[in-house]
Amino acid sequence: MNDLLTSYVESRTVDATFATTQGEAVLTMVHELPSTPEETWALITDPGLAATWSPVVGDRPLDTVGAATSRENADDEPVDAEVLIAEPTRELVHRWGSDELRWSIAPHDKGSRLTLRQVLEDPTQASSLAAGWHLCLSGLEARAAGHDVTRPVGAEAARRYGWEQLRDGYDVLFAQQQH
Repeated sequence: MNDLLTSYVESRTVDATFATTQGEAVLTMVHELPSTPEETWALITDPGLAATWSPVVGDRPLDTVGAATSRENADDEPVDAEVLIAEPTRELVHRWGSDELRWSIAPHDKGSRLTLRQVLEDPTQASSLAAGWHLCLSGLEARAAGHDVTRPVGAEAARRYGWEQLRDGYDVLFAQQQH
């Protein structure tokens, strides 16, 4: 199926690294968005907007420190999403199950630069998570550009938008980064 999201997934690059630093396995992905830091902040923290592109959909806005849960889909079991740091339009740190996600937003000449830093409990999942985030960040970029695209999460989206090929590509990239 060739739709707008497919073109975003295939034509956009996400700067990705995976490293173990001070005993932490860290996946870092950097993506430029055509939205202001304020707009990007809303897309990340507002559950209604996050539900259009992200697997992390909070039970409340993730814009203040405190307890929260998230669900990818409404009938999924809740996952811990406690907000640890909330500095509007600049930085959000929260849990996603046993992982910690740090979203940093910086102004960029064409909008904003989003850096996602995920501390992984299971480092063997780095390539799989990178592939999933690649799909989701492509969806986020399309949303930030004002397009109504299919939410790229779940097994069907993985198949439709080339998750396996992305995962294999990240396997190669991360292996090269280790040498």
